[in-house]
Amino acid sequence: AASLTALSRKGDAERVLRSGVTAAPGYTNPATALAKLLVDQGRRKDADVVLDAFVGRLLKAPSIDTYSLAAVADFYKQRREHAKALAHYLKAYKKDQVTNQFLYISLAQLHEEMGNDAEAIRINEQLLAYFTKMGSAFDMYTKSTGDELARLRAKKRP
Repeated sequence: AASLTALSRKGDAERVLRSGVTAAPGYTNPATALAKLLVDQGRRKDADVVLDAFVGRLLKAPSIDTYSLAAVADFYKQRREHAKALAHYLKAYKKDQVTNQFLYISLAQLHEEMGNDAEAIRINEQLLAYFTKMGSAFDMYTKSTGDELARLRAKKRP
């Protein structure tokens, strides 16, 4: 699909990506690549339809694929579509346990981008507790999350 796009054969690229989505309906890459192609063509609503169908399939699975949900949320976050990104992150977020540390980190960053530092702090506190509980193998994450908390808390001071 990338080669076809580079050759200005976007219709063929779309056909190939739609075939990929059909062949691997639970696999993130074809769905997000198709959505990107559609957005690049100015077809945001069509991209939303592709991603909504993909997420719908994810949510019907016996267990939630938090990495795929995070990929869809990241897709919207990169395009500064904060409300859509937040809605997708929250589909996999739990207040009582960390389901995917990377999703939680991205969610905290999104909250900060949206001006909601209190939520960013709360999620980072949740992550810090999780990393601390996981032990020394997570020391790097414990330190970086502690640094992030200190930075966010310092922002709140006048």
